[in-house]
Amino acid sequence: MMNDTSIDALVPWHYGDPFAEQRALIDEVGATDLSHREIITVTGSDRHEWLHSLLTQHLLEPFTSTHALSL
Repeated sequence: MMNDTSIDALVPWHYGDPFAEQRALIDEVGATDLSHREIITVTGSDRHEWLHSLLTQHLLEPFTSTHALSL
């Protein structure tokens, strides 16, 4: 077993049926605990433009998520 020191090391990757759990998330009837992750808040009237200039992805509406790379 590898010595995993990542932020997700202590979080189970599934709870018995990973495929059913994935389908529940895709169908928006499931949830996952991400409370061990940090939240970054950016405020100001130009926050969308500024963040867009730093990231590879357009930002979505509030309370949604997306994957992006930092440029």
